[in-house]
Amino acid sequence: MGWIWILALNVLWVVACYNLAKNKGYSTGWAIFWGLIGGLIALIVYAVLPSRRTMGICPSCGRGLDNAFVACPYCGHQRTAV
Repeated sequence: MGWIWILALNVLWVVACYNLAKNKGYSTGWAIFWGLIGGLIALIVYAVLPSRRTMGICPSCGRGLDNAFVACPYCGHQRTAV
């Protein structure tokens, strides 16, 4: 019965590593691999890693934007090239 809890925790760690890696712009395949191998340690590492995505701020509404956006998806403000 105790192995079910261990399996559930491992699945939770893998899913959390996957979500963190995806949101921060890292490879999700490696996140799954390291989540299976490293468990809680991998989860902590992915939580501490900085985001690879470059972010900007919309001058119109002030929300954070990925620099790949041409227009703000929230207010529609057209971004100018820097």
